[in-house]
Parts: sequence; C-alpha cells; structure tokens
Amino acid sequence: MTKCLHALRATLVAGGLALLPGTALAQDAADFAAKFAAAYAYSGYELSFGTGTAADGTITYDGVTVALGGMGELLGSLAIPGPVVVEGVAAKADGGYTATRMVLPDFAMEMEGFGFSVEDLVLEGIDLPAGPDISATEAMRLITGGGTGPITITIEDAPPLTIAATRADIAVTDGADGPVFDTVSSLTGIAMDLSGIEGLELEAGLAILGKTELTGRIDQKASWSLATGRMDIPETAITIDGIGKFNLSLELLGYTAAVLDRIAETQRTLAGVTDPEARAAEELAIGEEMLSAISLGHIALRFEELGLIDALLGFSAEAQGVSKEEAVDSLVLQLPVLLGSSGTVGDAARLAEAADAFLRDPRSLELRVAFDPPFSFALLAAEETPETAPEGMTVTLSANGLNPVPIDLETLPVDEMLDMMMEDGGLEEQLLEDDEAGEETDQAPRSLPRPGADPRG
Repeated sequence: MTKCLHALRATLVAGGLALLPGTALAQDAADFAAKFAAAYAYSGYELSFGTGTAADGTITYDGVTVALGGMGELLGSLAIPGPVVVEGVAAKADGGYTATRMVLPDFAMEMEGFGFSVEDLVLEGIDLPAGPDISATEAMRLITGGGTGPITITIEDAPPLTIAATRADIAVTDGADGPVFDTVSSLTGIAMDLSGIEGLELEAGLAILGKTELTGRIDQKASWSLATGRMDIPETAITIDGIGKFNLSLELLGYTAAVLDRIAETQRTLAGVTDPEARAAEELAIGEEMLSAISLGHIALRFEELGLIDALLGFSAEAQGVSKEEAVDSLVLQLPVLLGSSGTVGDAARLAEAADAFLRDPRSLELRVAFDPPFSFALLAAEETPETAPEGMTVTLSANGLNPVPIDLETLPVDEMLDMMMEDGGLEEQLLEDDEAGEETDQAPRSLPRPGADPRG
C-alpha cells in the first residue's frame, strides 16, 4: 500500500511539473513531457504522458501513467486519465520550464483489497530543470505547493477512512550554507466509522471513550538544510477529537544532499532488479549504508488535549466505586510509594509532583530523549544491539509545562502505573507481590492506601 501511495504521489507531482512554456515555440508538449519524465527518473519513477496540446501558456495531456522503476510487474502502474492540465507555463533561459499549477482529474484505483480515490488534486509552483541529469537541490525545488479535496481509502472490508482535504507548502530560503526547505503540511477532516468493527479490546476501548467514530487531523512542520544535513521536525501532530493530540518531534543530522543523491541512485539501481529476493537484499544493504550516515539529536513525544486520560480516570473511578476526584487522590498518594521503590534515577519526589499536577489537571505530558553526542542509526543496523543506554543519553518528563524531571526509562514502572488507572486493585496485586518478597527478605509488608488514606500510615 505504501508503495502504491508513493507511486501516486510521484505521478501527481510529475503531473504538476508537466506545466509548459509561454511562447508558441516554448509550448512544446512533447519536450515538456520528456523533461518531466527525466526529472522524476532521478527518484526512480517511470512516467509516460499521453498526447498533449499547447495553447496560450496552457498544456493539456490526455493522461499520464506512473510506475516505480523496475516494479511495474510486481505493483503494476498507475494510469491517471486526462485531462491533465498545466497552466501558466513559461520557458526558462536554460531550457527548463516553470508553471503556476497543474490540475489533475478526480480518479480512483484498486489493488488487492486496497482502494484509493482522490478529488480536486492541484500542484503549484512548478520549476522543471532542463536536465537530463538533476541535482538533489533541483529535485527539492520541483514543486513548492499542492493540495487535494476529499480522499477515500479502503482496506478490504474495513470501514473507509476519509480525509476532507490535504495541503502541503514548501518555502525555500537561500542562505550562506545553501538552501533551506521549510515545509508545512496537513490532512484535515479525517474520519473513520468504527461502529461495525468487532473485537473485544477495541469495543471495550470505544465504550470507555464513548465513541463509535474517530475524527481528527494530522499536521507536520519541518526544516531541512541539504548543505548541513540538519532536518528539524518540531511537529508531527495527530489530533483525535475528544481523545488527545499526540505530537512527535525530532532532529536528524547528516541528512545531506549526498545522502539524498545516494537514495535516488539506489532507486535507479533497483529499477533494474526485478527479482523480489534480490531486490530485498539490495534494499537492506543500501539501507544499512544510509543508517550509518544519519544520526538522531533528540526525539520527543508530547500529549495534549487529553480527553483520553480524563476518560481513563473516570473508568478507573467507576471500577473502584468512588468518585473521579477520590480516584485521583488515591493515585496521587500511591505514586511516591511506587516511584520511590522503583529505583528510578532522578528526583522521585519531583516526578511524583509532576504526576500529581498532571493527574489533577491533564493538560500536557512530554517525554524527551536527547543525545550528546548524537545517536548514530548505524547502531540499529549492528548485529548485536547494545544492552545499555547510549553514552550521553538523557531522558526527561515534563507535565503541564513544569520543569523537566530526569528519569530512568529502564526502571520507571510504566506498566504498574497503567494498571493503577485501568484495573481495580491493579496496584494492590503489585504490592501483594512485593509483600511476599518482603516476607522472604524479612522486610515489612505494605498495604494499599484507599481513597483518602495516607500511604505513610
């Protein structure tokens, strides 16, 4: 499915670049199609345009076909019927073309239980180089904006996933170290009906949340310098209405133009490898090479607008037969006991304080992992995974904007804390196990504090 969508994206982008010249001589539909196909060959795509006509700065093709190089037999090709219209076409002095936008017709595709349809697809800010060989920087400048109307995705018998609209824009800033590409993208009006999906765990979860349909949006922001290789992604946010906003942010280093060129070269090389096993082996080998070039500066996961936590607290209270306020009081009293005995590295009291603030008013929670020096992804490709944390790794937890608290993920009792929220007596079972262990070591057993009780006795 991913490869199908990748091929679709390339086709659309390719179509956008298909915008042509503005003079009578420049409006050569065949020349534009050839240059467009050459530009996307950089990434390993095979494009074929149908018959084109040019007039008054507009080129119209009767369709375009896209395939991932060397994978046509395995994945098939994507045929988009016409009209494919490229507007505001103008010839550049170097033999390339620019165009204001490209408009593709509504279309749909199906493959092995997967269905995809899209409406109102538009690509904007097209800059097509003369070619035939292009650089990584030219590849990044091929298109600077675009969007769609409604999208529908189906997978076998599952309810369809619908998206009301998508949008992506790229702003290019030429600095002393070369161009910086700032991207902003969004998928809005996402919806999926879950009322017909069966499964005890899913049904129980939906019952807790009181939902039969999930709605929301996805937003992303990124800044990428091909010269320095730094890619900063401060936002990859998934917002689910009534449940929460989950944002992943990270910093990648070493992702230079040379790496992008190597990835493109790989795609072109793989175009000649049709045997699935040989192709997989080649992809694995080159993937390990790419991992060795890229490193991670930091990664953070942030939760906001947490209706999910509020619902879980309500469920926990109902299971215990108490009010939500009493359930929160109980959890807050239990946390110092649980955290203090877990061996957590850092300030257990501050961690309990942060948890207290969050449970009473669940506004935000952020887990951040930073590396100094940066963590090399080459370690992930090593035959033996290190058993200890990378040198220079720090992990912090921040609740409701309070100062970050250092923690040790290896000893933080995450499972026990979730049990406290999800099960009546979940912590009691843990404490009973500790009591039995205490009897064997002549330690005093502990008891579970009930709502309103002080764990210190």
